[in-house]
Amino acid sequence: MPSMHNKELLGGGHATVIGAGIIGLSCASSLADVGLAVTIIARNLPGDKSSQWSSPWYGHLESAKDSLWPKKGSHGARSNRNLRQYQFLAEREQETGVRRVTVTEYYDDRAANAPIWYEKLFPDFCKVIPSSLPTGATLGFSYTGLVVDPNVFLPWMTQKLRSQGVQFVQRELLSLEQLEGTSSEGVLINASGLGAGQLARDDKVIGTRGQTMFVRCNYDRAIIYQGSEYNYVIPRKPSGGVILGGVSQPGETTIQVDQGLRKDILDRVNRISKGAFEWVDLSTDVDLDIVGLRPVREGGLFVERKGSVVHAYGAGAWGYVYSLGVAKRVQELAVARDRSKI
Repeated sequence: MPSMHNKELLGGGHATVIGAGIIGLSCASSLADVGLAVTIIARNLPGDKSSQWSSPWYGHLESAKDSLWPKKGSHGARSNRNLRQYQFLAEREQETGVRRVTVTEYYDDRAANAPIWYEKLFPDFCKVIPSSLPTGATLGFSYTGLVVDPNVFLPWMTQKLRSQGVQFVQRELLSLEQLEGTSSEGVLINASGLGAGQLARDDKVIGTRGQTMFVRCNYDRAIIYQGSEYNYVIPRKPSGGVILGGVSQPGETTIQVDQGLRKDILDRVNRISKGAFEWVDLSTDVDLDIVGLRPVREGGLFVERKGSVVHAYGAGAWGYVYSLGVAKRVQELAVARDRSKI
């Protein structure tokens, strides 16, 4: 919770957040917490079903992908804070769509004795015995983690922001210069995700295509397989099914469903889930084929202040994992900037 000192210090200030994905929404909430009046400007707002942003489609939170924070040593504390806050939200599962489930991770590019820095964050963390690993995997472990159903979480988050006085403006920006004169007395947060390639002129931002399927069933475990392949099962109990994926195709921006990938995805998912979805008929049992572009950045997350702009983008498929940690850092940068004017 923010201190009264911060409330008094920043009261009357203003922040404009570009982007209404999970990073932008979290930044807006964090800034409103310290007394700033916040306006979110975005091409897509919660409720829009566009393939050009990934927040409505991907909602798995388990721990943290340790390679995304460029400064080594910073990810542990931020991920721990992020996890604690989401665990709190899981106490209000019906409202927030955040739930506790068993998560199993497999890797085929790590040694069996590879250290897992976040294992101490989960009291029931345990290794999968070699004989139980799926074909090709060299390492596996399970723990009680968290999943987020964006169909519940994003509307809840939007209502929370509106109750904080945050304003929403649906508008597509082609450059940051379009906001000149409107935010000169406040702080500008660039949380535009994929749009940061153009708005921040950052050629390290790469649209990375993902494709998944939503299948109605009561399967309630999360499974991730990483390394040479990118496969996962993500339960969405409030929505009545699971997400089966997937692919990660850097630089590929086609949003049409690749029919050839559907069987490949299902085969890979069955391999990591011991055939849990062998009953699925692709012609009748898939409720929705999902294609989205993830805002990946070469070199990882970019959370820095440059002049009058605080940039916060580059989380790729891990926006839910990093959102609260990024928002806290953005708040720190915004507060520092605001203090410098007093």
